[in-house]
Order: sequence, then structure tokens, then C-alpha cells
Amino acid sequence: MKSIKKLLSDQAPEILPDEKIKNSIKQELGFEETEQVAAYAHGGTRQTASNSKKAKILISAAACLLALALFLGILIPLLKKNNLTLPGGGKFNQIQTSEDFYAYGAISVGSILSNSQLTSSAAAKTLSTKGLSMSFPTQAYTPTQEKNIETISKYLTLVEGLLSEGDIKHSAQLTPEGESDYMYKMSVSFLDLLGNTVSYTMYYNEIPVEDDRDEDDDDDGDDDGEIETEAEYSIVGELLLNGSRYRVEGSRETETETDDDETETESEMRFIAYLSDDESAYIEVKQELSHETEGNETEIEQQYLYTVCDGKNTEQTLIEYEEDEDGELELKMIVEAEDVKDVLFFQDASNRSERALKVRAEISGQTLSFRIFIRKHENGNSYYEYQFEDGSHSQHNRWDDDDDDD
Repeated sequence: MKSIKKLLSDQAPEILPDEKIKNSIKQELGFEETEQVAAYAHGGTRQTASNSKKAKILISAAACLLALALFLGILIPLLKKNNLTLPGGGKFNQIQTSEDFYAYGAISVGSILSNSQLTSSAAAKTLSTKGLSMSFPTQAYTPTQEKNIETISKYLTLVEGLLSEGDIKHSAQLTPEGESDYMYKMSVSFLDLLGNTVSYTMYYNEIPVEDDRDEDDDDDGDDDGEIETEAEYSIVGELLLNGSRYRVEGSRETETETDDDETETESEMRFIAYLSDDESAYIEVKQELSHETEGNETEIEQQYLYTVCDGKNTEQTLIEYEEDEDGELELKMIVEAEDVKDVLFFQDASNRSERALKVRAEISGQTLSFRIFIRKHENGNSYYEYQFEDGSHSQHNRWDDDDDDD
């Protein structure tokens, strides 16, 4: 509050009206500075101001309106400017704790596996057939087209979850007796673009790690006030998906350095699911957060990184929210594999009658723009229909809504 008062005080000469403007307001209201002299019967005079009471009321009202305009036009933008909400936007703003992140990690891994053909282990082999809602006529694609479709389709479930309405919900409780050897059971869910609930179940144990706290001293033995702390919290467990169980690990590492009025904190949260017994195939989700404070200035950076490895090839993806030229929220993905870098932008283009995604992409050196519609087959199962600018279209399987694990 003191900083706001100081800010208004410092800028008062610039934002408050001067005497010329004040007099102009009075004239517009019809109250010019006129004085009248009244003579007493017994002698003497006194000065009177015409309509003085009415003038004071109206001028006070005008001052109130001016103050309100200043508040709305100046103070509110300043407050927004100094809002320290974590960067990232969208549903990333919901991730505030380790538990929030582990829930998000479970959803991310489950979403990618739902649309993936990863079959590196016996436990994952059902993914190549499970969830195929219908059969489509064989279509001829060039190797580049097949790669483009594969790159996009792999993340569609996750894209739906990040652009859909509603929050990512999760709840943890003690595991019911006889259900699992792990202590905790977490249920996580989100809505897809059709408004259906997609849910996963994870069992885990929490492994606390004590904080390490070091205080550095100068060479002369005096404490220079610099403090460094490190903390880590981890989990081990398993994620249930399509009747299969995947071993998972989660960890949080935080390093904080404090020196006088400057504090720098770097935090990394990590969630990984192993798809093979030898751990050569895996999906990893990582949040990197940097928070630096010096005096009254605070700078925060945050990003979400995904690594998908099938045992041979590794692909890394950066995901973040952005706003397009019209201020509409969209999801940006940067996918890197070997020497290839693809950039994709997804935006919810749904209306009352149909659900769709608008996609802009730079894949394999090509600039693409198309829409992906979510259609319903006669049997009630859903599928994706790609419609390209040249009028061509193709249909591809979408995971079954019935694949949710309880």
C-alpha cells in the first residue's frame, strides 16, 4: 500500500489537473468566481458567493469522477503489470505444488500413450491396437505426410486436455487395503473437447528428503550473509493405463541462493514413466522454474519440456501457451528430433455444432494450415478428420472415451 501511495504521489503532477483545468471545469459547470457585496442595515458589508453550496456539491462530484477515472486508467494497469502470477498461462497456472505437478505428469504421460504406437515392452503392446475406434480405407501418403500426421497425432489427446474447459482435477488418498502395495492412490482427470472426462489412476509412495542448508563464510571467518539451500521430494509408483501398469518416478529439486537483498531460486520437477523393463524406453515430463528477486524487482521464467524415447530415437518437445494477434489463447509446441525442428500452434476452433482444432505448423520445412475435426461414427465412436487448405482430407483414429482407467 505504501508503494502505491508513493507511486501516485510521484506521478501526481503529471496525472492531476492544474489550476487552469480546474477553473475551466468550474466555468463549464456554470460557477465562475464571482463575489457579491451585501450591505447591513446598521452599516458595514459582507462578501457572499452565489450558489456556493450547490457549487461545492457538484465540484465534489466531479472530483470523485475524476479520481475514479484515474484509478481505472492508471492504477489498475499498474497492479496488473506487477502481478507475479507464474508465467505460462492456461492450465499451467494451476500447477503450484509437487502434487499438482505429479498429477499433471500422470495426465501427460497417459495422454501421449493413448495416441502412441510405442510398443517397447510387453506391457505396452496393447497400445498399438487398443483404442482404435474404427477402420478407415488405406490411404497413400508420402513419407513426409506420414511423419507430419504422426507428429501431430501423438500429442492430440494432451492438446485437447490443455485447451478444453475446466481444470485438471486430482485427489490423493490412502490406498484401500488389498488394492496395491503402494501407500497412496491418486485419481486424476480432465475434460476433452467433447466435454467427456478422461481419467487415470496412479499408486505411489512418497519419499521425503531432508533439506540441506549451507552457510558460506568469508575467508576471514565472518558470515557474509549468503545462504544456500537445497531440497528434494520424490515419489515412486505405477500408472494404470488400458489395463497395463507403467513404473513411474517423480522428483523435485530446488536450489536457493540468498545474498543480501538478492535471492535466486531454481526449481526442477520431473515425472517419468518407463515403457520397458530395461528403462531404455520412457516418457519424461519436466518443469523448469527460475525465480530471481533483487530489491523490489522480480523475474520469473518457467517452461515445460517433454522427452519421448522409444529405446532408439529420442524426441524433445517444449510446450507453452501464447496469444495470437487477436488475443486468442493458443498452444505452441516445438518438437525437436535429431536435426529436425517442427513448430506447431493449436487453437480451439469449436462452435455450437462441432468440435475442432485450428492448426498452424512448420513441419519438415513446410508451412501448413489446416483444421482437425472430431467426428462421430455410426457406432458412436469418435475419430479425427483432417481438412487441409487444398481441399484434401483424411480420417484417423481417436482414443476411445471408454479407455479411462479407474
